[in-house]
Amino acid sequence: MEDENPKLRILVDGREIELPSTEPSGRDVLAALGADPDSRDVLIRVDGGWARLMAPSNPVVGLDGEAHFRLHRNATLRYLRVDDAVWEWGAPGIQEHDIREIAGIPDGRRLFQAGDVLRTGEVVDLTVDWVPKVESRPEMAGALTVPVVVNGRRQSLAVPEVSFEDLVGIAYPDVPAISNSMFTVTYRRGPLDRPEGSLAPTQRLRAVHGVVFNVTATNKS
Repeated sequence: MEDENPKLRILVDGREIELPSTEPSGRDVLAALGADPDSRDVLIRVDGGWARLMAPSNPVVGLDGEAHFRLHRNATLRYLRVDDAVWEWGAPGIQEHDIREIAGIPDGRRLFQAGDVLRTGEVVDLTVDWVPKVESRPEMAGALTVPVVVNGRRQSLAVPEVSFEDLVGIAYPDVPAISNSMFTVTYRRGPLDRPEGSLAPTQRLRAVHGVVFNVTATNKS
């Protein structure tokens, strides 16, 4: 005879934990992990397509017989918006792959923050004074470009990054790679983490809408 009340599987940070109670609360889960809500340890529930705080006093209700959590110790609750849902998180930042995994976003969709592509492994800063927003959009194979300005002329760059050498080639297409010229590449209106600066040979920059590049050439002495 099948069990009419099958045991709930509880997984925290990908690891299954055993609980004596068949109807555990958030506090029971925290206690099994040696965590204490009075010390600002929090459980974030991460199934169902979004992340939200699990209150210690609330019972754990399974989804398809399971409940998935992330544990954050000595945490400050922070917020972000992913598409149309407001998430809660217990760390200062959240990685791109965590957003994909929790929301179930496939590789065929790109993630954007403030109009910029969210690169693989990139971290969304949740300590800012506003609620960061991340959007997922369909991949447009072979058609996704970013409008920029190179030496005063509008150009379209391939996402996600452009190199020093790419920019020299765009600005001076008739100059051979090995020549008597030295090049300097500077930029402004860049990505949020690097809004202005310069590039050295082999360095790359994330391409964002409207970034302005200046490439200058001088003769080697």
